[in-house]
Amino acid sequence: VLLLEKSYSNVNQLHMTCRQHDKVKAYWYEFVSPQARAEFVGRILRAMGDSSAKQVHAIAAMTTPTTPFEVDTIDEKTAAMESTTQVQVPAPQKKKKRRKRLSSDALRSLYDDEENKGDGDNEEKKADLEVNVTEEHRWSYGANKVAVNDDVLSMIVASWNVSESEINFANLSMWIPPSRVEPHDLYVIGLQECAPALRKQWLSGILRHIDSGRNEYVALHKIWLLGIGLLIIVHRSHVCKISHLDAQCVATGKGNIIGNKGATAISFQFQETSFIFINAHLAAKAEKFEKRAKNFNRIIKHLELGRTGLDVLHQFTHTIFLGDLNYRVKREFFETVNLVKMKKWSEMLATDQLCEQMKSNAVFYGFKEGEINFCPTYRWERSENIISNKKGQPPSYCDRILYKSLPQTFDFWQECYLSSHRCFGSDHRPIWSLFKFKPKMPYFSTPQAPLSLSQQQLLQAPPAQQQPQHHHSSGVDNIT
Repeated sequence: VLLLEKSYSNVNQLHMTCRQHDKVKAYWYEFVSPQARAEFVGRILRAMGDSSAKQVHAIAAMTTPTTPFEVDTIDEKTAAMESTTQVQVPAPQKKKKRRKRLSSDALRSLYDDEENKGDGDNEEKKADLEVNVTEEHRWSYGANKVAVNDDVLSMIVASWNVSESEINFANLSMWIPPSRVEPHDLYVIGLQECAPALRKQWLSGILRHIDSGRNEYVALHKIWLLGIGLLIIVHRSHVCKISHLDAQCVATGKGNIIGNKGATAISFQFQETSFIFINAHLAAKAEKFEKRAKNFNRIIKHLELGRTGLDVLHQFTHTIFLGDLNYRVKREFFETVNLVKMKKWSEMLATDQLCEQMKSNAVFYGFKEGEINFCPTYRWERSENIISNKKGQPPSYCDRILYKSLPQTFDFWQECYLSSHRCFGSDHRPIWSLFKFKPKMPYFSTPQAPLSLSQQQLLQAPPAQQQPQHHHSSGVDNIT
């Protein structure tokens, strides 16, 4: 994996790596999906063009002559933008055979033939997607806008305090859109108060729900701190683009040792764009807002992801902070309930502790939050949509999703920010947000042409001495 990462922008090095190292070759063919291999090879072809035939031959040498090329079909918009091909490399055969070398023109002509054959399959897939969208219109708003291999990628970020409840697939259907209805490239799921005995049930259930039996998504990484869990699910075509994967947890419970409160964090680099996701469960009770600020500062101080000695908030391209932050609304219980019934969210947020703290720059400095147009997420009855009166605590927006990016970053934005209030089983209601981003592409180094004889002489010649310039005055000063 490390050798593949180093050879990401050098096709010759990639070819030699796959030829000399059997383990890397097996990883390339078995673990990396054909769709990802096609995108990788197609990107190299686009960077080279027709100028370097040797490198194109090196790519063609990685394929066997007996197995035909598999070609991904693309839509008309993408085909108009890209004049080159994306060729999938088939799995190697056990018997060693002489490699067949093809020119770049042969590769492109083969792609054009296969693309014309696949137009009918694309229309059938679009028809199937429209049927699925009509069946579940809750996610129909973005089903025709999201494409897994589009230049603009999509990411779902979701959080839920499950209160040690078991998984319910009916709740998952109303919380996270399955890929058969609306596919996305990345899924970031944060859980709080998940019983240790139910960890595997929740993780496997969420992955099964998102994948919908397609075998297109994998669990990239997960990390737990008692009941605080963070899971990253990614489409298989993007696995080879992710590097520098790391994770850490920080406890902020009693004595800063107990992990009932704290945070779990995962960071990675997607091509040339870096991300860090922090899932936190901060101190409870309305009067402990100062302790929650201390919890946040401790989490940021003790996270050692990325470069050592550098604050995590100032080194990653995008930072997303999610979880049960436990900030409350400073109102009486029945007054707040009346505001909920009248759906006056702005009046409730006027006395929200987190909004006040962020306005005064006391905590979460530089972070943003999307517009809140949904009911408070805490505290509800577990089996019905009735606000629970626990010691007169007003319903509050305890569960939040905050984000920030480095300065002068304009390739990351939030599409929506919602809550799923028909997901029962917990006294919290889950939240989710849809983000779009454009990952930075790696730079490809192209070989420089040899210098001409005159250019070499200019580089070897000593610098010419400047001659003093004599200005002849004609009664009028020279103006420059």
